[in-house]
Amino acid sequence: MVDVTAAPAGGRRSALVIATATYDDPALSRLRAPAHDVAEFAEVLADPALGGFAVTSLVDRRHHEIKHDVDEFLASRKADELVVVYLTTHGLRDARGRLYFAATDTRKARLASTTVEAPWLLDQLDECPARSQVVVLDCCFSGAFAAGAKAGDELDLREHLMGPARGRVVLTASRASEYSFEGEAMAGDGVRSVFTAALVEGIRSGGADADNDGVITVDDAYDYAFARMRARGAKQTPQRWVFGAEGRIRLSRNPRARVSDPPPEPPARQARPRRRRLTLLRTLPAQDQEPRFPDVLAVAYRPGSNELVATYQDGSVRVWNEHGSLRGAWTAHTSRPVNAVAFSPDGVMLAVGGERFLWMWAVDDGAARRPVRHRQSVVRSLAFSPDGVLLASAGDDGTVRLADWRDGTHRVLSAPGGDPLEAVAFTAGGSVVAATGSGGRVHTWRIREQDVHHMWQTRDGVSNALAAHDATGRLVVGGDRRRIRMTDLGANLELGPHWGPVAGTIRALAFSPDGTAVASGGTDGMVRLWDPELGRRFTSGKAECGHAVTSVAFASNGRQVAAGCVDGLVRVLGVGP
Repeated sequence: MVDVTAAPAGGRRSALVIATATYDDPALSRLRAPAHDVAEFAEVLADPALGGFAVTSLVDRRHHEIKHDVDEFLASRKADELVVVYLTTHGLRDARGRLYFAATDTRKARLASTTVEAPWLLDQLDECPARSQVVVLDCCFSGAFAAGAKAGDELDLREHLMGPARGRVVLTASRASEYSFEGEAMAGDGVRSVFTAALVEGIRSGGADADNDGVITVDDAYDYAFARMRARGAKQTPQRWVFGAEGRIRLSRNPRARVSDPPPEPPARQARPRRRRLTLLRTLPAQDQEPRFPDVLAVAYRPGSNELVATYQDGSVRVWNEHGSLRGAWTAHTSRPVNAVAFSPDGVMLAVGGERFLWMWAVDDGAARRPVRHRQSVVRSLAFSPDGVLLASAGDDGTVRLADWRDGTHRVLSAPGGDPLEAVAFTAGGSVVAATGSGGRVHTWRIREQDVHHMWQTRDGVSNALAAHDATGRLVVGGDRRRIRMTDLGANLELGPHWGPVAGTIRALAFSPDGTAVASGGTDGMVRLWDPELGRRFTSGKAECGHAVTSVAFASNGRQVAAGCVDGLVRVLGVGP
């Protein structure tokens, strides 16, 4: 199925080049350029004197063959590899503006079932372990196949192709509203596309090395192609998007330069130990005790101690001391479930909320409760600001309400669309509030800048869970698509490559206090520990609770994780090396 053209020492630079020129469906015109484009681009990438890549070529394959080989190629990469994916074919849009790449068996009338979908390709790139990725697309993105689209409605290539990956550069041959053109025949030996021909010319001749430093970066190659196409009067405008790329991505050496060593490899990320073990320490109450309690809906550790609070389906709240003994039991409401709980940063106050109620307790005096009266819908999640002044509550009415619990003043942050919100958190020193919910959208408000709002779509369905680490500004989001995504506020609020998938819906997420681990729990009854640096589960970082997990929380020392479950038990898990 594949043709490996060259393999550099160490296998640290890999490329997949895909071309489709012939089509079974007469409605798709045959393309002259792809066969020549893919051969020449593969040649300069594989040349040990230039790119030094191990190149895999796919030419005129059926859509399921392309998917299989793309999956195999990307899944087998390593974290410190530089990966290039090049694709030349017809780029097609359906009436809803969704983007597809044509294969030999593509049928114009059956795009969804006979093409390679752009979101699918993006998901494979997200899952690829390689943290330096270059994607080059020489395709049309509009035209005859956009019939039915609204006039003037351009395809958002950044949304479809950029994705959340760290260290990804995407080059496209044209704008969303432009065709990509084939050029004239060259010396009687075939036709090249205007864009690919310019890229190859810049690498092969060394002309793209504008600063004469002996190295051609991705930016160098793009700038050269852009200038050459403008000089030749090409009726298309190449595009470039960069996300999270750290430093320059070196694509090739300049063959004209006197450089004895190959282009430097992408720097390897310093790997930390990947082993964190989860072990069951105790259940609350002990499994031999009666009676059993109703479903546990929320858990939280008291700051500065290993005291643990749990809230239940029957409206009760229980506090357990560090030895696992019941210290106190209160009633938040006679019948309504207590969905949310949060401690103030000093551990003095406890907030609990549910269906049209929100209470504050002084933890050491369970009788001293007081209402926070601004919430008129179901409370799903609570969070205190780092200074303990503001209490954020997210609810079914699609709002986050910020209350100064001391004087009762509050303001309302509304999520556009009114989707019910399931989770809320403070981050970035308390200057940002983040929330997510059933619409699959993540919302952030910069509350010190007149509540400036930002929103993005997760593409992962309902988002049930969100957690934030205040010091790093990182957010993690998870939901019913069985995977987790992470972002940080310094990365333009783009969601990162997903972790997982796991077996069930993700219901709960929590950061460890030092930010080096994330705990997740869900409907499959498992608690997992994830490494946020490497985007994967820690070795041995998994424990089975036996019943669906509704809530997770780290103790202040980071050495314990509590998991609330639908069987009425809280599992306390030890975190060890």
